[in-house]
Amino acid sequence: MSGQRESWSASDYARLVRPPRHDDHKGTRGRVLVVGGAPGLTGAACLAARGALRAGAGYVTVAVPAPSLPVVEVKLTVPVKLGLPADADGAFAPGAVDAVLEASRSADAVVLGPGLGRGAATAEVVRELVARITVPLLIDADALHALGADLSLVAARTAQTVITPHAGEAARLLGITRAEVDADRVGAARALAVGAVTVLLKGPSTLIATGDRLVVNPSGGPELATLGTGDVLSGIVGALLAQGTPALEAAALGAYVHGQAGSAAARRLTPVCCTAEDVVAYLPEAFRPLLAVGARPTMEGRTMAELTARDIMTPDPVTVGADMSVTDAAHLMTEKHIGSLPVVEDGVLVGLVTESDLIMQDVKVHFPTYLSLLGGYVFAPGSTDRFESSLRKAVAATVSDVMTADPITVSPEALVSDVATLIIERDVARIPVLEDGKLVGIVSKSDIVRSLAG
Repeated sequence: MSGQRESWSASDYARLVRPPRHDDHKGTRGRVLVVGGAPGLTGAACLAARGALRAGAGYVTVAVPAPSLPVVEVKLTVPVKLGLPADADGAFAPGAVDAVLEASRSADAVVLGPGLGRGAATAEVVRELVARITVPLLIDADALHALGADLSLVAARTAQTVITPHAGEAARLLGITRAEVDADRVGAARALAVGAVTVLLKGPSTLIATGDRLVVNPSGGPELATLGTGDVLSGIVGALLAQGTPALEAAALGAYVHGQAGSAAARRLTPVCCTAEDVVAYLPEAFRPLLAVGARPTMEGRTMAELTARDIMTPDPVTVGADMSVTDAAHLMTEKHIGSLPVVEDGVLVGLVTESDLIMQDVKVHFPTYLSLLGGYVFAPGSTDRFESSLRKAVAATVSDVMTADPITVSPEALVSDVATLIIERDVARIPVLEDGKLVGIVSKSDIVRSLAG
């Protein structure tokens, strides 16, 4: 609740995970720009990039001072690399600002700070970028150091902003001692949440704060107390921001899967031997239960009578256009193991195509019958409608020829008990969920069964 500490369940986190869709490409899964990697610190930027990729980002670019580029080219295979203007020491030069701003125009989120360096010139670059980057921005590590004790730049930002300090960085930002931060972590997190900024205060029981909300992260342990794990976390949260997850939710989910990945790695490798690279490698173990079919609904503490279609529906269902070929629709159903597909045009549901729609049934021509498929007629005394339907399916070319127009639908607020009754009475397997005329999900028999199981 507002103003109180929030403790989320696994299913709450599961609701925030964006599963890849059948029509995704690398541009739709989030474009992340990582800025950092000064000479001697390239590992930080590389870990952030790997964290972003493993968290599902479709496109990652790493921008580093030009002298660092050869090292990053060797360390990273997948991300795009940019070498930016640098001074004689290899740190970012003022000319890097325009280059980063240009690159950010093609990004959905920017991660600023991993391995950036702490020179005076770099600090000036950071401050200008914080003021001028217009996409969601995560500020970490050396970029936080560049801000000193001045939070006015982040407070003035209008785009979503996440800062990820540990206790020492929080103390510097607030102009107090680390002991004071440790003594009142909640107070420190709230004090850092200036303007619309979301704060991810790392440490035991990581805290995520923004406005009057405070989420306590339940995952992770001492295995994360090793060099580079914070950079991985920044990359994960950057990917979630790039996918359109709101800042508070991105920070909370990022902290949760980061901690779960660390715990999974520690179970296999021991807490002593766990490294930042291992956290990246074990991220699939953190995401897998959240993506599992049974993890999506949130039923804890609620009775069956209280559940609605919104609580159990499958969001972002697979859809097709009315002009898709019948063959392609059949292949898609087989590939996705689903028995029906909503047909959508310009965001509006126009029909539902089911397995039975794609199966030609009762096409039996009884004499005397005159049959001509080339512009003629079908004469089937007493069975005209049945024969017309069967022949239409027999020669169908597109989904629009066979779909069920004006299918049964429900609203997100429909009670699960009513949806279950409708499914039984109408003998259907899946019912589209519409909100303000738009398709927002689909409820299937299996969704109902999972809700009964709790």
